[in-house]
Amino acid sequence: MFDTTCSNSYVRRSPDVGGSYKVDSGCRTGVITWEEHCIECGQPYCFKTCKMYERAFDGKCKRFRNGIVKTPLGYSVEFKKWGKLEGVFTGRVWGARAQAVFGYIDRAFSTLARALNRAMSFVPGRIGAITIYRRFKKWGFDYLPGNRDAKANGLSLVTWADQDVALHFSVIDGDRNVFDSVISLRKGWNSWMTSIPTVGKGARFLLFSTEEKEFTLVFSQLDVLVVSIADVQAAKPLAKSPAKFVKCIAWDLDNTLWKGILVEDGESNLVLNEDAVRLIKNLDQKGIVHTVLSKNDYEKAWKVLEKFGLAEYFIFPHINWMPKSGNLQAAAKEINIGLDTFAFIDDSPFERGEVSEKLPMVRVINATEINELAARPEFNPPISAESSKRRASYQKEMQRVAAANAFEGDYDEFLKSCEIKLMLFDLLTATDSDYGRCYELIQRTNQLTLAGRRYTEDEFKALVHRPGWKSYGIRCSDKFGEYGIVGAVLFSREGDVACVEEFVMSCRVAKKKCEDAVVNWIAEQMKSSGAKCLETNLIKTGRNMALVSAFDAIEGMSAQAMNDRVRYEIDLTNLAETKKIVEVIEA
Repeated sequence: MFDTTCSNSYVRRSPDVGGSYKVDSGCRTGVITWEEHCIECGQPYCFKTCKMYERAFDGKCKRFRNGIVKTPLGYSVEFKKWGKLEGVFTGRVWGARAQAVFGYIDRAFSTLARALNRAMSFVPGRIGAITIYRRFKKWGFDYLPGNRDAKANGLSLVTWADQDVALHFSVIDGDRNVFDSVISLRKGWNSWMTSIPTVGKGARFLLFSTEEKEFTLVFSQLDVLVVSIADVQAAKPLAKSPAKFVKCIAWDLDNTLWKGILVEDGESNLVLNEDAVRLIKNLDQKGIVHTVLSKNDYEKAWKVLEKFGLAEYFIFPHINWMPKSGNLQAAAKEINIGLDTFAFIDDSPFERGEVSEKLPMVRVINATEINELAARPEFNPPISAESSKRRASYQKEMQRVAAANAFEGDYDEFLKSCEIKLMLFDLLTATDSDYGRCYELIQRTNQLTLAGRRYTEDEFKALVHRPGWKSYGIRCSDKFGEYGIVGAVLFSREGDVACVEEFVMSCRVAKKKCEDAVVNWIAEQMKSSGAKCLETNLIKTGRNMALVSAFDAIEGMSAQAMNDRVRYEIDLTNLAETKKIVEVIEA
């Protein structure tokens, strides 16, 4: 179906899962309307330029093969590349029977609307039968009697997958992304539940994969929960299998990484476990990172790791006296990977049991098995040229976070202390890989972009080679390391007027004054060449408000808004010297 409420009874038994969730009777499920979208949608521009565009009956793009289809086991979704399932919380809370009745009515009317759309394909999609029905349904949710302003703070999922896939789950409340998580689904049945920040009517729930492959999911259960956070945390989910490959190992220290107990035997009597060291170094080259979960005094334990020359191998360590399951959850959030991609190694049956009970998706391993791990399939992921660099990239991010937390001055001063440098290189003479990266950014960037335009390769090449235009890729680094290529800018000059024709920048450097630095650099270059005005036209897409905010904050730039368009101008005849926070260099 094109549009449906895919919300079912909260307590559900699914084939091959062998059990059901148990939550207090006070747990209620909210109503979400689900639709198909695209993770990089820039409609309607993308309809003409995206290679993945496939016309649906309403003129839009097919992001799913056959829409959202009701099956005996649930709702089936065949994701195309870049397909995204997106739902909007209506603020309504209905019982299972009411939701089942509404689902039946919704399917009937959606099927009728779809048939009418097919029969009247000459009618523009914005006034077609599906659009009219969706507006009518929204009106119903807004004005029917009953609770219309419920708050949701949890989500539960039971789904069958036709293959292993990493599913990204996000929650957006207003213009804020309030929650992100990655769920590693394995082929077959999977279950997952989590608490989320409390959100209300209009919050959006996004499910998609960034692996750029096609896959099928059958949702037996996909519910937003209206329940106290304590209820969600107390709920015992169905046993969940670990992911196919381990991404991070969480190490105990005493009688695991070394032989002996620090607080009892003292630093001088500890003996390093050479088998553990070999495993750490072996897996580090494969891109598997390591962290520490140890009940010890942080300063003393870290000093021992430095003495043994191992401190550099561990990221986001948690050395304290708190439960290890809680520390493992904190580490997963800091590293930004799923709990099911962790392996936890400990000699203590108590600690292994505590983690197994609280986090059944984590691989829990006895320290006596260390010699066997390197040969196991889950510790042998596919390796790329970037695998051995993975730890270094996390360490750089740790340094940035630590520096930001410790800095006592204002934010601009902190950014200046980071020594951020932007290197602009000419796209006309760029290597194929650098040129390709810039084209990819133009095609996929949504937040820091002038209009979200999508170009074919020939169209982009024509822009880069257009007479009189300047086209640059943007590479970024700071005192902590390299960001790589983060953007592209194309600008022109005709008479006294210079124009920024295209501008994109990766969100990795968002809010670091990089946008300001590039615009100010162009302004200075154009003033030196004799231009009197620098302008650009921004089209608000609903997703590029980050760039609107950045441009609005640039000193000396005026804005003239008209509907969804904003015309920005800088008077170059009165160009004031700006505070240099980010350095820009032309290669």
